[in-house]
Amino acid sequence: MRILDTVCTIMGMRAYAFPRNMTKAYVKRLLHILEHELRKDIQNGYYIFQTGMDMGADIWCAGLICTLREEFPNIRLHCFLPCETQANHWTELWREWYFDVLARADEVYCLERYYSRGCTERRNIEMLARSGKLILLYDRAPSGGMRRAQDYAARRKLETASLSPARRKDGTADGDAPDYRSAQISSACLEGLSMGISAIKRA
Repeated sequence: MRILDTVCTIMGMRAYAFPRNMTKAYVKRLLHILEHELRKDIQNGYYIFQTGMDMGADIWCAGLICTLREEFPNIRLHCFLPCETQANHWTELWREWYFDVLARADEVYCLERYYSRGCTERRNIEMLARSGKLILLYDRAPSGGMRRAQDYAARRKLETASLSPARRKDGTADGDAPDYRSAQISSACLEGLSMGISAIKRA
């Protein structure tokens, strides 16, 4: 197995892209779909999970990986920061969560000391260049940096999983995840649920 086939990059929506009227059921569905995909990846040999730690789903994903690490001690969380000042202007709640996750990460990489134009996209390319798979977590069609990351992954022929908490017309969830309404949501999925909703609404 190639080293790249053990590395998965996760990118998600920023805080402002989530519905402002989001409910606990929405967040449960989002985290349940992601956990289902991560468990499949772990079974398939992925053990390094990368995230860019942007304010929003990136931090939720990183927190979920830290929790899953209790069950799967071999998995690793690598955080890629575009710059040291990434969280300087965030709300106190998001900053608290951000630094808590960084303290629990196995590796933290930082591309630049200060923010500069294009640093987040360079961070995304750096992560994808080290990856065998990309997971995209979004509420609506990817745009901007996520769309460019998706296109870059396609050019590199990376395996890509596009996950959304939105429901399909047939009532099933993206990512072939079990129906969150009938399945028991794991404790890992529920970690930070209340904090996450509060953080989104305050962002």
